[in-house]
Amino acid sequence: MQKPENIKEKAKSLRSKFKGKNISVKFLVFDLALLIIIVTLTFNIYRAYNDGIRNLGRLKIEEEKLLKLQEENSKLSEQESYYNSIEFRKAYARDSLNLSKEGETLYLVIRDENEEVTVDEDLLFNPESVSKSKQWKLLILGR
Repeated sequence: MQKPENIKEKAKSLRSKFKGKNISVKFLVFDLALLIIIVTLTFNIYRAYNDGIRNLGRLKIEEEKLLKLQEENSKLSEQESYYNSIEFRKAYARDSLNLSKEGETLYLVIRDENEEVTVDEDLLFNPESVSKSKQWKLLILGR
């Protein structure tokens, strides 16, 4: 730490330098205030620019979400128009209320709840035991 006498001497020499240059303390304070204002404005401009960039990115994301929602809305409106159509009402009535057109015959199939469903043995096979040609037939033709 410097001695107080040494600091006083340096302050006096600094004042004498300013007096020789005709620089007043008022102008120094004014210049310092202007410098602080300029730095503050520059920082605020920089921050506003970065906020603008960030907001632009958010805007693009929200526009993409809007496009997706508009597509979903159009699909849902198509579904709504289909569900409100007469064709859907006829099909729904036929399926749910067991209605039929003239000349059609409806059959009611009753199954026991405890009845096990049997699966064809051809569907359950060991690939090594079946020939390659039969595997291709099963893959392509399903039989």
